[in-house]
Parts: sequence; structure tokens; C-alpha cells
Amino acid sequence: MNDPTFWDTARLGLGAFLTSPGAGLIGLLGAAWLTFVGVGKRIEGDKELARDARRDEHERQLEADARERWQWFYERLWENRSDLPADALLHGMRSLRALAATQEQSAMLEVLARYVQSEAEEDL
Repeated sequence: MNDPTFWDTARLGLGAFLTSPGAGLIGLLGAAWLTFVGVGKRIEGDKELARDARRDEHERQLEADARERWQWFYERLWENRSDLPADALLHGMRSLRALAATQEQSAMLEVLARYVQSEAEEDL
């Protein structure tokens, strides 16, 4: 390996190869492969972002639906608070309290609870 003719031959052979059409073809294939891999990773990344966006939108929709159902149930309790038996009203309030997800909902339940309490005190 310390033979100067070996290194000269290797250098000349490598130089000849690098200037040949074969080296250009290998370079072209290498660039095409790198592009293919890069585009594939980009497509996978875009797909993952789209999946995340769909999942987030689905979760937001589920939360909005839950808030809407909660509001509907609360309004039915509020509108019928005088007509419902006490145990049914309390059961509904317990259910709503378990489902309450926001401070606003908890505050609305507090208003209903105070009303029920004041009505109960008046009945005594």
C-alpha cells in the first residue's frame, strides 16, 4: 500500500471514473433516491398532520356536542323545576354535576341548587 504507483493508479482510475458517464449515472441515481426518500418522508409528515388535525377537530366536535347536550338537559331541568319531584330534580342535578366540564356549567348548577334550596325552605 505504500507503493507510489498504487496510489497514482488509484487516483487516475478514480479520476477517470468520476469523469465518465457511469459516475454521472450513479450520482443521478443517488440524487433520485434521496429525493424519493425525502418526498416520502414529507408525504408521511403531511399525512400525520392531517390525521392530527382530523382527530383534534373530532375531539372539539365531541366536546361541543357534550356541552350542547348538557345545556339542553339543564334547560329542561330549569324549565320544569317546579313540576319535577324533588328526587328527580336532585338526580338530574347530580347527573349534570358529574358531566359539568366548565366553571360556567358549575355556576349554573349552583344557581339551580340555590333555587331548589330556597323552594325547599319555603315548603318547610
